[in-house]
Amino acid sequence: MRTKIINHLLTALIITATCTSNVVLAKKNTPKTPPTSEGRKLASNYTKQLKALKRDLTASLPRVDKRRISAYTDALAAEATAKSNSEAAQKKIDAIGNRIEGQAIMERNYRTDPFSVYAYIGKTNN
Repeated sequence: MRTKIINHLLTALIITATCTSNVVLAKKNTPKTPPTSEGRKLASNYTKQLKALKRDLTASLPRVDKRRISAYTDALAAEATAKSNSEAAQKKIDAIGNRIEGQAIMERNYRTDPFSVYAYIGKTNN
């Protein structure tokens, strides 16, 4: 069993070392040559096209009313407040339930053995 784990770890280590070295070497070997005049023209044309496309897309997006945005953020805040209030109320309900459950256990134990009540509430009977 141990030899299988060791073999798997060694295999993973070898694969990681091989992949990492290939990635590092691939990044170092990329030569940086300045673009030619045609490349600069193409880049400027593509930049202009990209700016025009962004302008057209933002113009075609629907406008959202500021009242709707504020109503949405107010609703999110109200939801968060309601959730925290609900969690606080649930904690109180759980505490009441635990108290009632403890009292029921004490009453049940008291009916069968009056000295077990002391053990439940942590007192000792001397």
